[in-house]
Amino acid sequence: MKLQAQVINTQAGLEAIRTDWQHFVGGLADNALVYASWDYIHAYLSFQNQPGWLIVVFREAESGAIVAIHPLTLYQVTVEGRTFRACRPIGVAYLPFMEFPLRMTAGAAVTRSLVQEVLFRALGVEIVFLGPLQSTSPTYVALLETMPAAQMKVLSITSYSHIDGRAQSFQDYCRGRKTSTIRDAERCERRLREAGRLDYHAPDMTEDPAGLARRLCALSEGRFSGNHLYATRPEWRELLPHLMTRLQPAGMMEACSLRLDGRAIALCVNFRHKGRHSYHMAAFDPAYARFSPSKVLMAHLIRRAFAERALFCFGGGIYDYKEDWCHTVGDARVPVLFADEGVRAAVEPLLTMQLLSQFIGRQ
Repeated sequence: MKLQAQVINTQAGLEAIRTDWQHFVGGLADNALVYASWDYIHAYLSFQNQPGWLIVVFREAESGAIVAIHPLTLYQVTVEGRTFRACRPIGVAYLPFMEFPLRMTAGAAVTRSLVQEVLFRALGVEIVFLGPLQSTSPTYVALLETMPAAQMKVLSITSYSHIDGRAQSFQDYCRGRKTSTIRDAERCERRLREAGRLDYHAPDMTEDPAGLARRLCALSEGRFSGNHLYATRPEWRELLPHLMTRLQPAGMMEACSLRLDGRAIALCVNFRHKGRHSYHMAAFDPAYARFSPSKVLMAHLIRRAFAERALFCFGGGIYDYKEDWCHTVGDARVPVLFADEGVRAAVEPLLTMQLLSQFIGRQ
């Protein structure tokens, strides 16, 4: 297959490819593409429009049809006084994993051209961080097939989990769970109903969704303080409401709530795309902690996923509350690609899971 690569790095170029990008992603079977959709990337860049971003688009040379899209950011990393030109996915600091829109039959050819011809040769990139990618990712599989071992190091950074509501009923799912989580959620819900009028909203349109996202951020930060996942990224408090404003009207993002006598006692923000409900963040009013309102809300959201024959994605990380609801289904991995042996020799000794966030950097 003969390919043509196009590099887009202007807002005008981003707007011009909108229809083709949306049509291409819409025609792919993969439903893990929300973070590489035109809508998400456009919304993110409208908030965090820092220099260095680019979109690498591959088309069939003869037909002009898109076969792959890679939203990336160029930046610099410094290792022991030496500076390297590096590359990472757009917005990776806020993503549980990344998946690039890719036609499966073009995977090897696209990946080889992206890395060797576009990034290393044309753009002079020396280190490429592609991920986190799911272990079943077409891009990850293509990298394993095409990249020389001397140019690639793979870091397994976390596990990810989901509940598949497409192949079983909610009742079958409940029967298959050996934990008491579902029964506990039902018991807590009964107690809440005894305390007042309980309402579940998915999505919650009783007030401004961006305002709900902002309140969720405040509750989450109040609970975790300096240990918060985004504690070193103060802009996250405004990013989530911004994304909600841009993506909620398109049905790609929602704020859900559990309300007692009209008061939101638990909130959750999810992304929705092509039959995948991606849980992003949840929080609850600490005054109602004894009722486990987040657990009650989660039970409703999972039940809805089954009703809609959707996949409910918990994202990455191993946490007790996730294991209460489902089992780990795979690993997230970060392939690190080196332009040559000298770059690898300089960087690899410091390239560990613990230091990975320093290499990827803040966005």
